[in-house]
Amino acid sequence: MYSPIGEYDIKSIQLQFSDVLTPKEKSKNIEIYTINDTHGAADTIVDSSSKKYQSGIKKLSAYLVSEERKRPEEVVALCSGDMWQGGIQSNRSRGKSMIDWMNVAGFESMAIGNHEFDWKPETIEENSSFADFPFLGINIRDANGNRPSWAKPSTIVSRGGVRIGVVGAIGDVASSISVSSLSGYSFHWSETPKMVEEEANRLRYQEGCDIVVLSLHGSSSSNAANCDLWDGVDGVLEGHTHSSYFFIDKKGVPHVQTYANGSNIRSLKFAYDENANKYKYVSNANVENAYLSSLEDEPMASKVYDHYEESVSSLKKEVLYHTEEVISKSELASFSSKCLYEYYEDKYEGTRKFVGAAINSGAARQELNGDITYADLINALPFENENVFVHIPFNYFQAMQKNSYYSTYSSDVSDISFSQEVEIVMVSYVSDKASEQSKYHFSCDDRDGTYYLFDIVADAFREGKYAS
Repeated sequence: MYSPIGEYDIKSIQLQFSDVLTPKEKSKNIEIYTINDTHGAADTIVDSSSKKYQSGIKKLSAYLVSEERKRPEEVVALCSGDMWQGGIQSNRSRGKSMIDWMNVAGFESMAIGNHEFDWKPETIEENSSFADFPFLGINIRDANGNRPSWAKPSTIVSRGGVRIGVVGAIGDVASSISVSSLSGYSFHWSETPKMVEEEANRLRYQEGCDIVVLSLHGSSSSNAANCDLWDGVDGVLEGHTHSSYFFIDKKGVPHVQTYANGSNIRSLKFAYDENANKYKYVSNANVENAYLSSLEDEPMASKVYDHYEESVSSLKKEVLYHTEEVISKSELASFSSKCLYEYYEDKYEGTRKFVGAAINSGAARQELNGDITYADLINALPFENENVFVHIPFNYFQAMQKNSYYSTYSSDVSDISFSQEVEIVMVSYVSDKASEQSKYHFSCDDRDGTYYLFDIVADAFREGKYAS
């Protein structure tokens, strides 16, 4: 087992139950807790001025571990993906800090999300060997149509003689992953409902599961009133859209999702109905940030946090820039594209002539204000895309500048003709998309993966370029 904390036993809670109990002896109630899209948010942050609410792993564990210990035969903890990428501890350890926390918090599974692919499938595979729980992705297939060994279709959890089947799937989110990071994998979304139904039926009728839930890194909330995708399951634990909600679909199946960054925890509760001789959904709960952030730090999670904090504490203390005004996400994206252009224009002065740069506007994930530390900047610009040198007709670059999907910067182009081919710098998230290449008639040349966007922008902040 991966245990970087030395003598400390990283496995938190040993829960073993008999699977041969009669219905009268089984637990009458099962409560399934879920979180999603934690994005490596290890720190506790409650800041109403910036509307930033992170419970932090020490507070999340305080609640989950307490519930697990009070009701060990009733409580299950699951998560629905995008757990690693974002916070500085997790980014610097490529998700291992969050795996270690999830181990001590007692999670039983993780549905794979789109941002688990940010560091490519090799990292998912490596991290799966450190986890005490399976990664789930029934619909993930490689270029040959095979499901990888690190993406299990389902898992079974036992609590008080009750068998809970968990099917895991990733949503229709392939377009939100860079082509290079996706590495030839696909998600077969149109076939996913049938895959889930067949696996749910197998769990229920062949494996004897009393409850079957779907852990999905995707959301059905936009079609809540008419949602009828998921036959065979008793509940759906969702993710991806960072929206906290509960609804019951037209087939009577409950759905939940939490906010991002560990702000809250949600749950679905099932109770045994003696007349129907089965477990039925009875209620849901929303454990909010205001309560979570008031709890005492949980000791095991604190040890995990402290271990990884040692390697990043200096970066969290380094103030790159101070501003009295909020730098919005759009302003940060605009500044970042300018920094990207200036960095490579200086680096290749005299050998290449760039006329601009382009990033996706969504690359900037958070606004900034006050003292901006290196850690703050990584949280705001977390993606480690390569920087790609692109040849594009000037008129198509102009069209790109008018598209709000992009945040662009252009140098003095007064002497460039309408159809002349020019060179710009682009992040690989957008440059590698065939649809964008076709739409804007550009081709990719060289690429540089040695210096990421957040480091380029960090240097610019250090040098005071934002003020200018």
